[in-house]
Amino acid sequence: MQLFKDTTRVRALIACISVLLISGCGDSQLPKKTVAAEHYINQVVSYKKPGAAISLANTEVMLEGTGVEYDVDIDIISEYSSGELTLTLSSSKGLYLFGDKSQTIPLIRGNINLPFTVIANEPGRYYVYINAHVNQDGLSSGRALTFIINIGKSAVNGTSLKAEAATNNGIIELKAKEEIIRQ
Repeated sequence: MQLFKDTTRVRALIACISVLLISGCGDSQLPKKTVAAEHYINQVVSYKKPGAAISLANTEVMLEGTGVEYDVDIDIISEYSSGELTLTLSSSKGLYLFGDKSQTIPLIRGNINLPFTVIANEPGRYYVYINAHVNQDGLSSGRALTFIINIGKSAVNGTSLKAEAATNNGIIELKAKEEIIRQ
C-alpha cells in the first residue's frame, strides 16, 4: 500500500495511535511509580527584556530513560509581591504532560514551584512552553518561557553534534530524508 511506503504518514499514524493508547489507558494500566527528576541546570536571572518580571530559575533537566513517568519541578522567580500569575503549559511533539495544563496562582516575591509529570517514548530534546500572564493592580503583562527536557543516555551524557564532529574529523553527519524521483 502507498500509505505504508510514506514514512511520514507511518510516523504520524504511530504517533496518533500512541496518543490514543496513552490517553485511553485506565489507572490500572499506567505506570505505578513516577521518578523524581534530579539533573537540573540553573540560570542567572535577569529582567532586561520587556514583559512580566518573572523568569525561570532552572532552564533544563536531563532524564535518563524513556517510557518512564518523571516528576519535574520548574522553579519560576518572581519580582512581584502581590497579584496573580496565570500559567499555561504545552509541550513539543513527543512529550506528554500530565496534570493541570493551566493554573492561576497567587504571586509572591521569590521562587514559585511548578510541579508536573512528563513521559516520552523516544529519547531526544523536548520543550515545555510556558505562557505566563501576570495581573497586578489592574495591570497585565506577560512572558513566554521555555523549559528544556533532555531524555535518553546521549542527553544525560551531554553528547552533542559538536562532540560528534570532534570525533569524526570535523564532519557532522545529519540524518537526511531523500526521495529520488525518476522521470
